[in-house]
Amino acid sequence: MARMEAVYSRDGENVLFLVVLEKLAIAKLPFSFMDLIENRSYLEFPDNEDNDEVAAFRSKLGATLKSRESDIRMLSLNSTPIE
Repeated sequence: MARMEAVYSRDGENVLFLVVLEKLAIAKLPFSFMDLIENRSYLEFPDNEDNDEVAAFRSKLGATLKSRESDIRMLSLNSTPIE
């Protein structure tokens, strides 16, 4: 399962946050979307619930969001599942 978390604009460039909850959901995405995911930076949530791995993920996510905090202008918060 994947869902769109937020879309915002940064210096005229559209930015999309995609939260992937199940790896199999990625196979259902359109090719053009897959191309964006493969060619852009992304963070992957750990497969297991190991506290150290989850903590590392959250730390990386927090650092990424804070580094762009001043550039973020929220346009929408749609939670539309991709089926």
